[in-house]
Amino acid sequence: IYVSCLSFLEPLTMIRKGELDLYSKYRQGTSLPHRIYCQQKKERNHYGFDSCLLAFDDVVTYECKTICLVGRYPYWTEFRRFLSHLHLLSGSSCDFPLERHISHLLLSVPVPKPGGQCVLVPLSSMNEPMALVLPP
Repeated sequence: IYVSCLSFLEPLTMIRKGELDLYSKYRQGTSLPHRIYCQQKKERNHYGFDSCLLAFDDVVTYECKTICLVGRYPYWTEFRRFLSHLHLLSGSSCDFPLERHISHLLLSVPVPKPGGQCVLVPLSSMNEPMALVLPP
């Protein structure tokens, strides 16, 4: 099995921040180390230790995200280009949902025969197509 991954940072949305806050409140009831950490943080804020951080609400927080493709053939470079293509499409207005691009690659693009002709897959966000080829 071969895996290609692409990691990137996305800004934390207010909805996601709310979800993480709820999860933190839940963990305070189930995890002693997390409860102690939250109590210490509350005490630091109460005594003004964090007051040197001015306009902290204006700081953008990011979360790490990773998308992966798992396959039976060693197309690391080409799959990485495809993942970069998906990442570019996710940040733009696209006519098709990302799932359509993924299903096209997995269901419609044929696997080349070893030593045979390569299969070219056009990528709208890239200058050149993705070329899938297996050595003889």
